[in-house]
Amino acid sequence: MQMKRFAELEWSIVPGPKMLPAAVFPSDQVRREVAKYAPAQVAHVLAGLSGMVLETDGDGDWWSWRARYEGQRDLFEVNMTLYETDPPLWGGSELVGIIDAQEALDFWKKVAGQLPGTYLHGSDAQLYSMDGFRRLL
Repeated sequence: MQMKRFAELEWSIVPGPKMLPAAVFPSDQVRREVAKYAPAQVAHVLAGLSGMVLETDGDGDWWSWRARYEGQRDLFEVNMTLYETDPPLWGGSELVGIIDAQEALDFWKKVAGQLPGTYLHGSDAQLYSMDGFRRLL
């Protein structure tokens, strides 16, 4: 994947099946059960990552939760989306303003190490396995 192409897309880290052997397109075609994480658990994991600075905890409103990630090559905002189930579940976190593909991979490794079954998702509707994304780099 060319760096320019990466920077042109919007990126998120999202829950998916525990195992994703290859990239899936379109991403809404995932048929296996998706990992389920409570927003508070995800917020705790994200806030504890090296390079993460919490901007607002949302005061109980997970849609308002915001942090900033300062990596080696990039700086971007991380937020939270929800599945509106009862109780709500984490639906993913947008990586707002990310432009460096290697930084995305490094950040994702930190997240996936604590939240298995998470994947990089592009606005091109691709859901990437870690190996699939590395091959594209």
